[in-house]
Amino acid sequence: MKPEKIIHICTMITKNSTFYFLFSLIVVIVTITLFNRCATIGRPTGGDKDSIPPEITFADPEFYTTNFNSKRVNIGFSEYVQLKYLNK
Repeated sequence: MKPEKIIHICTMITKNSTFYFLFSLIVVIVTITLFNRCATIGRPTGGDKDSIPPEITFADPEFYTTNFNSKRVNIGFSEYVQLKYLNK
């Protein structure tokens, strides 16, 4: 688009109040329509059900260790694991 046409459109918008009102109304409607789709109210689906159990990646002490006398055991998993009942 040529600069002369852009200047002509800008002066037309500022001089003609009816055109300015309609132009502003269209801009507002388009803006509301675009932003209305951004935030839809609803619960997230959560994705597919997790059917694959986590795998043990490391263990301290190693498996089948005998004469273990520490009070601490470390077990690492391939994904985040949340314990519901820690003392059971």
